[in-house]
Amino acid sequence: MRGLLAPFLSMLNKSLATGCFPSQFKEAVVRPLLKKTGLDASERKNYRPASNLPCVSKLLEKVVQVRIQAIFDGNGLIPKMQSAYRQFHSTETAATKVFNDLLLEEDGGKMKIHSRSDFQDAINSIRRDTNDDERATEQANDLSLL
Repeated sequence: MRGLLAPFLSMLNKSLATGCFPSQFKEAVVRPLLKKTGLDASERKNYRPASNLPCVSKLLEKVVQVRIQAIFDGNGLIPKMQSAYRQFHSTETAATKVFNDLLLEEDGGKMKIHSRSDFQDAINSIRRDTNDDERATEQANDLSLL
């Protein structure tokens, strides 16, 4: 195992030390993927490009991301309420926070806002079991009624 790992570590460390991202890491295989099931496969507009990068490229990307994240977290550079690029935060936690804030404002008799967002496509793109799909659809419908 060490014999296989040493060349990768050497390559990653050299890239980090020099600040150079090797051109081989930038080469990707791009394939067209149908945007949604059920769309007409004969029409080009129904496709989106999907690129597959070499695994070494993804490893280097992750190493850099972890190091930068540690700097941001250690120096308090990410706002408390930011959900993106934070561990244990997601669009789901952000939507939950907004929904909770709206409920608190309603309970306090303060002014409410009316917002309608289409979460259905986002929810449908996540693979879940049937019960989760039904629950997610109900939650999306609840959010659209605000």
